[in-house]
Amino acid sequence: MAKAFARGRPIAPLVLSAQERAYLERQVRRHRVARSLSERCRVILRCADGLASKSVGAELGLHEHTVGKWRRRFLKDRSDGLLDEARPGRPRSINEPPLLLKPSSESPQLAMVVVVD
Repeated sequence: MAKAFARGRPIAPLVLSAQERAYLERQVRRHRVARSLSERCRVILRCADGLASKSVGAELGLHEHTVGKWRRRFLKDRSDGLLDEARPGRPRSINEPPLLLKPSSESPQLAMVVVVD
C-alpha cells in the first residue's frame, strides 16, 4: 500500500545473491580496503534491504544522488561497478625519487632531514 503513493522516479529493485551479499559484507568489515569501496558496499547493502536512496543517504551521511549513482552502477555492472574507474587525462610521466629520512647529527633540534637523491 505504501508503494501506491510513492513519489519520484521508480527505481529498479536491487536483489543480491548470497555470494554478492557475502562479498559486500566482507568488504565492509575488512580493515585494508579503501574507505570509498567500503562506503559503496554499505550503500548497496542498505539499498538491498529495501531502503530508499534518501534514507540511505541520511543514514550514511551521503547525498541521495550519490546513493543513486552507486545503485545504478551496481545494477549495471554488479560488484565491478563499485570499483574506481580510470581517470581521464594523461598518466603521470614524472618519476619522482622517493624521499629518504636519515638522522641529523648537525642540529639537535632537527632529528631528521630529508634527502633527495
